[in-house]
Amino acid sequence: MTILTERLKLRPFCNNDKQWYYNLTQNEEFKARLPGLLAEDYNMAANDVEIFKKADFINDFYFVIEDKKQNIVGIIVAVSMSNLVIDVSYFLEKGYRRCGYMTEALKSFIKTVKDKNRECLFEFQIAKDNFESLNVVKRLGASIDLIDKEYNSYICYV
Repeated sequence: MTILTERLKLRPFCNNDKQWYYNLTQNEEFKARLPGLLAEDYNMAANDVEIFKKADFINDFYFVIEDKKQNIVGIIVAVSMSNLVIDVSYFLEKGYRRCGYMTEALKSFIKTVKDKNRECLFEFQIAKDNFESLNVVKRLGASIDLIDKEYNSYICYV
């Protein structure tokens, strides 16, 4: 499934994206922005490059965000927690932040999924001090009323 927006293209992760993703998982800023359990998951993935060879898993849940020049500018990871709940994580390269790109990408992603399953709920776990991400999910209309004390993060739902 490929999703086109006014400025972006969201497409399934492919073999050519492996090095970009591996480099991303080694990025200190990226790791610092992840709430507790998520950070542990990414550290495990970064240490096991073989996980990227599971193409079905990658194509089903990882969406690369490209700009109009086909540069990879970010990623959305959507993991189905149940028939109705999809856990969503995302990252946008520094030069593309604060321009509405992630809001644009997530709105289109959520609309596309909801067109297929109107009842699904999107869950976001956001580190308490990640104000940029909190603003993104607020623009999506998320309810931000739960705090995960163990990982010092917000749980938000759209």
